Amino acid sequence: MKIREAKQTAVEHGRKVTLLCIFKEENAPIVEFGDSYAKCSHKRINLKDHIEALKALKEDAAFTIGLGLDSEMDIEVDLPDISRLHCYITHEGEQFKLYDCSLYGTAVILE
Repeated sequence: MKIREAKQTAVEHGRKVTLLCIFKEENAPIVEFGDSYAKCSHKRINLKDHIEALKALKEDAAFTIGLGLDSEMDIEVDLPDISRLHCYITHEGEQFKLYDCSLYGTAVILE
């Protein structure tokens, strides 16, 4: 998905896009989704496991994570409280930027 399409999708669903973190390949974080406190359902995705796909991103492309209803997502997450487009990652030079565009938020865990 193109970055502008990701931003447009978020806006169309009444979401704002928030930069959560900037990271490099060697310190790629784990992201956590879902309402793990209230419903004890959550999912963790280690972005180090997806670093080759992230490095292959073109300048205007976004690596997308969201609800498993849309085959355009790079990673589909089937949990309650996950937005259709929950977050996305861009690749700029040697850095990656993780943007949240969900209703319930995305946790970033650095190890």
